[in-house]
Amino acid sequence: KFRLVVESAPDAIFIQINGKFSYLNPSACNLFGITSQEQLLGSSVIDRFHPDFRDIVKKRINNLNEDHISVELIEEVMLTFDNTPVDVEVSAVPFFYQNSHGALVFLRDITDRKKAISAMQESEQALSAMINSITEPAFLINTNGLVITANDTMAEWIGLSGKEEIIGKN
Repeated sequence: KFRLVVESAPDAIFIQINGKFSYLNPSACNLFGITSQEQLLGSSVIDRFHPDFRDIVKKRINNLNEDHISVELIEEVMLTFDNTPVDVEVSAVPFFYQNSHGALVFLRDITDRKKAISAMQESEQALSAMINSITEPAFLINTNGLVITANDTMAEWIGLSGKEEIIGKN
């Protein structure tokens, strides 16, 4: 029953033993860009993470394998089989598999979320620049009535020394 749940999970799940891949579900194979788990079985888990994250991955593997401590959800960058970077959220729990201590690891591709956040930030910057270019008092509020951005003219108009004093206020 456990295997059926893991095999049908939409998120990537793999098992690592001694820092090596011991099992990958179909979603993990898809995320890593492989057609069969045999392409990664026995290879180093650390090698599938961007070099900027390898030190933290080593520490997390040690916490899982040696200390048997779960590791919290963090954002990392993994590498597909052809070394394409992918933004992921990673969490893991200690797991006993094939008579060895290791970890059950969960990966979620957050590429689309990161792109959406970046696009939203760019849009907010463009909107803020537009508000700042208006010579009349101007401000923008969110659906909760909080000021997102305002120009200096607006701040002066209501008697404040700068727009920073109005941003975040109702």
